[in-house]
Amino acid sequence: LILAPGAAWAQDSEDLELKRIREMAARVRPEAVRYREQGGKAGDPNDPARKWAATFWQYRQEHPGTPAAAAATRTALAWLRHGKQDAEVIAKADTLAANDPVWEDVIDGLRQSAEATGEMNRFLAKTNWLLRETKDPKVKTAVKMSQARAYLNLNRLEEAKALFRAAADE
Repeated sequence: LILAPGAAWAQDSEDLELKRIREMAARVRPEAVRYREQGGKAGDPNDPARKWAATFWQYRQEHPGTPAAAAATRTALAWLRHGKQDAEVIAKADTLAANDPVWEDVIDGLRQSAEATGEMNRFLAKTNWLLRETKDPKVKTAVKMSQARAYLNLNRLEEAKALFRAAADE
């Protein structure tokens, strides 16, 4: 009973931080739209997608392991993809631990970045590592689905079918 108020405060604090990340994320889109309407190009140094991705990634580093950090990670990687910074998406994904639950939400974006940069072998090596290292069945399913899509795009249909089946079984 003595710990209950502290636990409630911690939950409230997490909820506030998650709300803060969501509010920040809501501010990005209008800024990015204005930038594009004014002739800005994705990936240019002044692209707000780059600035905001860095802000969200910094938040992740300062608040590791929190739900807000997971939300910041997803948002950072999405804005890097939006800003055509696919090589940076791949580099940042390389820093994620196998037990990070954010993999479930970011693995397919990583596949898309790998396709955009021609880094499919690196992607497949990363996903095989994840399948060996993670214990989370949701992450394993997401990884298998993303691998299957990668094999489908590589026209390796038998491997794609086997992975789609494995994901369904998972």
